[in-house]
Amino acid sequence: MEAVSAGAKFIAFPKNFSFVGAKDGQSSLARESKIWMSLGGFQEKGQNEAQLCNTHVLIDDTGNIRSKYRKIHL
Repeated sequence: MEAVSAGAKFIAFPKNFSFVGAKDGQSSLARESKIWMSLGGFQEKGQNEAQLCNTHVLIDDTGNIRSKYRKIHL
């Protein structure tokens, strides 16, 4: 990863990053690269089938989710 090679410690992905080629496995990427990641917004199911959430996730450099925010008003 070019950013890590250049010394980056934190990478912020934009809203809807998952629609432009990002793949699953961000937690393992954060852990292996020892970098914090802010995963912009991505859509996921809410508390019921009719609800969608725009979710933002913050992953630490050990691959653990530190924070999750679900915007429910889409």
